[in-house]
Amino acid sequence: MVIAAPREQTQFEVQVSLVPSDHFALPGEAMGRLTIERAVERSTSAVFELAVKADAAEIGGEPRLSAVFLHKGRPAGKVSRAVELA
Repeated sequence: MVIAAPREQTQFEVQVSLVPSDHFALPGEAMGRLTIERAVERSTSAVFELAVKADAAEIGGEPRLSAVFLHKGRPAGKVSRAVELA
């Protein structure tokens, strides 16, 4: 993710929206927040509660989790991963 900002701005608040495939239930909030600091290699974490649905094996398609990142309300990036259900 690249955020254009003045050099003196050292901290960035980023919203994270978790988008699961139909294989998952999201009983809690789908939005989280993390903080990126220029001088720190790793940002804070956004934590979500997620559960595999009882009928997940019967649902077509690949189980997948995606996270959409927003900075100041605008899209700033996305990551998506296929996951294996146990």
